[in-house]
Amino acid sequence: MRASLPALFISAHKGRFFLNGENCMNKISPFYGTPLQAFGYCQHMQRDGACQYSISLPVFSAQNNKGNYQVGRFFRPLKAFFFLLLSLILAGCSNEPKLPEPPIIFPFSAWKAGEKLDFQFRIKEKYLYEFSIDIYYKEQAKDDYEDMERVRKLVGTYGRDSTGKIKNPGISIPLKLKVIREDNDEAKTIINETIFELEKYAQGGNSFSKMITEAVLEPGNYRCQVESLSDIPEFTGREMKFFLAKNHAK
Repeated sequence: MRASLPALFISAHKGRFFLNGENCMNKISPFYGTPLQAFGYCQHMQRDGACQYSISLPVFSAQNNKGNYQVGRFFRPLKAFFFLLLSLILAGCSNEPKLPEPPIIFPFSAWKAGEKLDFQFRIKEKYLYEFSIDIYYKEQAKDDYEDMERVRKLVGTYGRDSTGKIKNPGISIPLKLKVIREDNDEAKTIINETIFELEKYAQGGNSFSKMITEAVLEPGNYRCQVESLSDIPEFTGREMKFFLAKNHAK
């Protein structure tokens, strides 16, 4: 959950800006927080059980009221500048990481037994999503398709027969796929499958794509876990990637 500025309380008191939040400074990225703390611009305090952090601002005074008024008026823009700077820093304050959204792609050596992926993602739109493996071949020179043809024979062909069985699945790529919905501290398994045969369904960008599975996903936060179950000598060293995206074909 991203902390919005209205949810924070900032006040000026005796030349300091006070931030009332829940340990928010600890959640500012090291890029901002470390320099502020290292150079003494930020001070941690406790007041009424709430965590408070203050950033010192220059305060000037004169002997007479007129001088005080003039100096105070002169430094109001400076205080406003520090206030704005602090607000911009706090805009990056977050209670949870920003999760990636489809399309999502990760390198994944599916030819190596025990290779694993474990990542979180967010779905914003209810849709049919596909989980697939892209198998790459070398970019061919003119009139040189040797590596592409080599991979083509390994990945099989398109289509299923009347019973729904893949006609030619090619070399088996055993995978275990688990997708869990994680919302409101509750976990619900959406997909839990072990797949041995993947259907070839696309070619492009120097790769062949093989479908693992597909599912309609509701808006929410999810975790995806993928594991390769077997060594596949025919693909050893071959570049592969795991892909999660909307299925626009259906």
